[in-house]
Amino acid sequence: FTPQPSTGSKDPLFNGQKCYGENLNLPINELMGNLNGKINLTYLMTAYSASESKDKFFNSFFEKLAGNAKLKLQIINGISEESIRKSWEPALSRFKKIRKKYLLYPDFE
Repeated sequence: FTPQPSTGSKDPLFNGQKCYGENLNLPINELMGNLNGKINLTYLMTAYSASESKDKFFNSFFEKLAGNAKLKLQIINGISEESIRKSWEPALSRFKKIRKKYLLYPDFE
């Protein structure tokens, strides 16, 4: 694909240059695959490892979207997807415990 200015990106980083990547314009169930509702990190990790300009890969907004700098550093340091997911478990467990009293229906785990 060749990035062009649009409503979402008035001046894309690689404007007018031929780029390669994954088609993420797919139904959500195809993007998620067999992950049972989990975020699919495969696309992100594969794109980073294939990137020729790793120093420009993560823009300034990435940490806001991820919630902190940890995921970015894990990917840069080559941490496995499984290890990244395990690092989320303590915080997820605390969140699930707190939210339990607010659920109107049984949890879907």
